[in-house]
Amino acid sequence: MSKNIALKPLGITVGTLVLVGGAVAAAYGALRLTGYNLVIGYKNFIPYPLLVKQVDNGVWLSTAAADAWNAMRAAAYSESVQLTAGSGFRWMSEQMGLWLKKVAGLYAPAVAKPGTSNHQQGRAIDVVGLTPGSPAFKWMLVNAGKYGYSWDEGKSVNEPWHWRYID
Repeated sequence: MSKNIALKPLGITVGTLVLVGGAVAAAYGALRLTGYNLVIGYKNFIPYPLLVKQVDNGVWLSTAAADAWNAMRAAAYSESVQLTAGSGFRWMSEQMGLWLKKVAGLYAPAVAKPGTSNHQQGRAIDVVGLTPGSPAFKWMLVNAGKYGYSWDEGKSVNEPWHWRYID
């Protein structure tokens, strides 16, 4: 038996998933070896299948966000600016853990409720070492929009490292 998996939020269909014995596990493993992973994303508490792609530093992003990040990172590098991914897609358990630490007062940065984070959509990236006034931050302010990335100054004023992909 086979079934096409439609990733409607991404507007694509991922091949045919053969539901026979270990074939699903084999297909999943092969997908992961290519630098992609099929995960469960969340938007407004609603789960959906999400295809993510690995970028630098072992970080995963939605395929569109990853492609944009890779292009932006290469452009920055060509101008002697180093951008390094620190965090991207988050599993529900990871987002829940951060949320519980925040509620308990053990975690200072802003954390979205589990099921609502742009990280759980693979659309947010935390860039290592971005601080206001740093060359990399200045570069991002001028150039990130060309690659679909946005820093919500009002929302992320205390998080200069947090950028989201908007396609």
